[in-house]
Amino acid sequence: PVHIKIKWPNDILIGKDDKSMQKFGGILCEAFGSMDDFQVILGVGINIGNPFPTTCLYSEMSKADTKPSRELILAQIVASLSSFMDRLMEYSWASLVDEYTQMWVHSNQKVFVEDAAKADATTAALPSSPLQ
Repeated sequence: PVHIKIKWPNDILIGKDDKSMQKFGGILCEAFGSMDDFQVILGVGINIGNPFPTTCLYSEMSKADTKPSRELILAQIVASLSSFMDRLMEYSWASLVDEYTQMWVHSNQKVFVEDAAKADATTAALPSSPLQ
């Protein structure tokens, strides 16, 4: 099976396992408005069939898998985003944190924080509110 993960801040990674992950897409968002009335402009790019410069969806699928059309991939992305937005609007960010964290490649990774303290740290979890 193919695994897909999110690398902060906006990379989409794909691979057969966590060690073989490579970038094959990206997401850019711009939000504006107020807390009660906001809009988001979303840009998504996915490398479906060109294996350069890193990899693509078709290269990561097994030879036995039927390759989905670009139209089917787009339809699945739009359906997933619609479901995500419905849950976000009805239940808040807190209802999505666990699912997002499962897709986040940085969980439990050692990172170096380059500020005045220059300290090592380990990522743990995301806040229950995007403003925390």
